[in-house]
Amino acid sequence: MRRFFSLIAPLAAVWLAGCAAQETVVVLPAADGHVGGVVVQSGGKTVVLDRAYEAAHPGDGQASDAKPEEVSLNFADVLSARPIPPGDHKLYFKNDSDEMTDDSKEEFGNKVFADVHRRAAAEIVIIGHTDTTGDLTYNEGLSRDRAEAIKKLLLDRQADLPPNMSITTAGRGQRDDKDAPNTRNPDERYVEIIVQ
Repeated sequence: MRRFFSLIAPLAAVWLAGCAAQETVVVLPAADGHVGGVVVQSGGKTVVLDRAYEAAHPGDGQASDAKPEEVSLNFADVLSARPIPPGDHKLYFKNDSDEMTDDSKEEFGNKVFADVHRRAAAEIVIIGHTDTTGDLTYNEGLSRDRAEAIKKLLLDRQADLPPNMSITTAGRGQRDDKDAPNTRNPDERYVEIIVQ
């Protein structure tokens, strides 16, 4: 018996099993637990699959539940070939500064750099943020400075990073902060780093 595997959508998988090549579509949850959906149409019959591990055989017109352990076994090759899910990290900064807090320096050294390093190629987006103290123009610049400071730290260790790495920086200033004007909030002085 030969099995052929292919991934048809981020949250759905198909396998062909046996000599009759019975096709099965299964909805898989994302790494964060989110479940999307897929419409299976064949032979004039339509089935909507929108629950984790919901399955259908095209043409049957019926949904059923697949067992996670069977999916893991039947889709082992496909599941192992999936890319690493994007990493999302927040690093916090001292007030009115592009210097990270001590905890965030440790986070950068232990988690962010390791996340980038484990990828064959990486695309990194660094977005700076501020609290609502200071004026808009100043905060825009400060948020960009924070993003650029993180970019520099990554580039300082470029020899240890993937050769095809790209880094994009942006500053959002206080635009995403919901606090009242002139509110000092250390939780809003951060850089978000998305690694994919």
